[in-house]
Amino acid sequence: MKKRRLDKYKSDKQFLAHARRSENYAGEQVEGSHHTVFSKRGGFVVIPVHGNKDLPTGTKRSIVKRMIAIGLSVLIMIGALLVWLGGML
Repeated sequence: MKKRRLDKYKSDKQFLAHARRSENYAGEQVEGSHHTVFSKRGGFVVIPVHGNKDLPTGTKRSIVKRMIAIGLSVLIMIGALLVWLGGML
């Protein structure tokens, strides 16, 4: 499995596609423009999908933290977060 950088996931659709490819993906529910992605381990992540716009940094960080917390591709997301945080120091 390749390590991916957080910079690669800029838009809401890219985060949604990543969550769908995850081995812990259990399904999703759509209400308007918000997709709620459920994990097999319990828990969920809400991803706002508004066109193909870049997500704001705070929203991106929140989605990543939530994905790590519920185990959606933990190794990939932890690696991406560490690379991202390393660039901020």
